[in-house]
Amino acid sequence: MSKKQSQKKAGKSEVDLTAAESRELEMILDRLSVQNPEGESLQSLFRSFRSSLAGRENLVLALMEKVGKNPTEVGFHTFLELRDLMQSRDHVRMVKQTAYRFAQRGFVADREAGPDEKVVVIQKEVRLPVAHMVPADHELWFIAAFIPESKFYPDSMSVVVFPEDHLGKLNVREVEGPYKRHKELLQIISSSHARPCEIPMWHAARLVKDLFELSGEKEQDVSPDLKRVMQLFEAYHDPGRRPYVYELMPEEEEAVGRLSDEDTHRLLNNVNVFPLLFRKEDLAAYKQKVDQIDQSVLTVAREIQEARVLDLVRKAADELCVGKTRLLYQRFLEELAMWLKLSSSKELAALAWRAALHFRSVENAGESPIPVHLVYLSFRRHWPEHFEGLTEKPESVEPFDKTESGLILPR
Repeated sequence: MSKKQSQKKAGKSEVDLTAAESRELEMILDRLSVQNPEGESLQSLFRSFRSSLAGRENLVLALMEKVGKNPTEVGFHTFLELRDLMQSRDHVRMVKQTAYRFAQRGFVADREAGPDEKVVVIQKEVRLPVAHMVPADHELWFIAAFIPESKFYPDSMSVVVFPEDHLGKLNVREVEGPYKRHKELLQIISSSHARPCEIPMWHAARLVKDLFELSGEKEQDVSPDLKRVMQLFEAYHDPGRRPYVYELMPEEEEAVGRLSDEDTHRLLNNVNVFPLLFRKEDLAAYKQKVDQIDQSVLTVAREIQEARVLDLVRKAADELCVGKTRLLYQRFLEELAMWLKLSSSKELAALAWRAALHFRSVENAGESPIPVHLVYLSFRRHWPEHFEGLTEKPESVEPFDKTESGLILPR
């Protein structure tokens, strides 16, 4: 058996690429893997590809082989957009084979055509799984996903996972129907909460897993519906991949710097921090110590009293923001930075990202301004009559308010 025959039998590519071309091919495939087939950026991406791949038939041929072996809607559009770059008649057979593979999955052109002929696409609706994240008002996030087909559901299905009772448990909703129903579901959620952002399915799976681990749910208490949905997401989970924000935002050292009080106030006044507030019973012992400072029989300067309170608040942050609570804060800041970035709130996204990186870098939570400010907010939430005059706090004075974006903020 010849070398070429043995490669073909093993299912390997017959296209010989240089190391640089192989890396470029992987980069192209990575960019395609995160594209929305209906997204506005896809056509711009194809224009870029046409410019960089013109006259490089070997690399185009390798790309066609890759998208043809695992047919997807984005891959089909890639095939139609770039097939005319293969001018050699030696590639006509390969073009037809790729078209046939797509046809087997429902992606059909109106007729067989040569690589330089135009085609009209007539295809049935074939959709890829798609996921969205929506920040919630009184909890953390809604994770909504449209699943066109799976072993868990006979028909297309939208599923939503969201925490309840201050992360005490997870709840799910399942809505059968086409993608149109999924869009309607997102509209209903966003009308009462924040704007949804599209996220990769692997990240949605990561987020569902994180929510379960952060919640008070126990394996034996999981409902059949939640167990089914978690198994569905598990098929997309990539345990070796960090949260999506690390692919969206720069991780340079200069981004790790501590936020100023002004920037911290600005960030916390524009997002929902209700899920991060500490419970009254957890703060009770610290509240007594604050009262002792205020009721001291010794005459102490106001500045010294405030410094002692600040030290006590930092100690509370150090002692309370550990374990799952610290992980919750870290994941909250990361997801907040991602949502703000995808929602085109670039300045706030940069602040949230700096806060996340700095919080991750410090040994004790009290070294970060975020948990320190949230201890203050928690004191004011639970004992407003005693803590109205605390320093280093956001400007708000009422218990709650709603921003223009619809987020409920503690005051």
